[in-house]
Amino acid sequence: MAKIGILARARILFAVLGVLAIGMGLGGLYIAGQVKSSLEHMVSHQARLAELALEFKIDVIQIQQWLTDISATRGLDGLDDGFDEAQDHFEQAQAVIRQIEVLDHDPALNPDALRQALSDYYASGQQMARLYIEHGPAQGNAFMAQFDAAAAAMAEKVDGLLDHAKSKKDSAQAQLDRQLTWSAYASLIATLILTLGLLAGLFALQRLLKPLANLNTLATRMACNDFSGEVVAVRGETEIAELSRAFVHLQNALKTAFRHIADNVRQMSEIA
Repeated sequence: MAKIGILARARILFAVLGVLAIGMGLGGLYIAGQVKSSLEHMVSHQARLAELALEFKIDVIQIQQWLTDISATRGLDGLDDGFDEAQDHFEQAQAVIRQIEVLDHDPALNPDALRQALSDYYASGQQMARLYIEHGPAQGNAFMAQFDAAAAAMAEKVDGLLDHAKSKKDSAQAQLDRQLTWSAYASLIATLILTLGLLAGLFALQRLLKPLANLNTLATRMACNDFSGEVVAVRGETEIAELSRAFVHLQNALKTAFRHIADNVRQMSEIA
């Protein structure tokens, strides 16, 4: 098995930490992109849907307002533009339905039913106004109940459209909240992983370099002719392990050499 040196291990350690940091950065960009996409969708799609629903309600109110006005004035000169104005708002309301249909494909919206209710409401209002103008209040009042029924049905559809738009907006907001919560947890987990990686790297580096302190202490004693210290054996095939074994060999060799010198000095002293 090929040995892995200290430098190689350090490179592997920092490479792993680098990969973790890059992964966290890419993950953060992905999360930010998802949140941005949700925000854009909510603003451009759901907000537009709510705006169209409100425009539709205003057009419906204006249809009733203009037809009621011309019914009251009996279409006198200068006060006979109610039919034209009502038609303009009717056409605008139809255009709004088409925009909503393109924007929201939810079957629950049922744009055909909304379109039919609008047509019935407009036709009923026109008929009521003409009865008032052409035949007077008696026939107009007699038809009022039928128009009120069409108006009630139209109001129900309008309320349903507004509720639908609000529901869509609330759903988008809930989805955004979930994504923000998930991104917060993901960021926390990523931070914990990086922190644990850094701690593990520091621990591994400390464990790898710890024998150097012992060898430094032993080298200081040996420099003072003290060879009694015990070298802590370092397992493995790293440079520090090889250095540790070399220190053991050097210590034993110097201890033996100094013992021989001491014996020779003692023998020469005895002979003298």
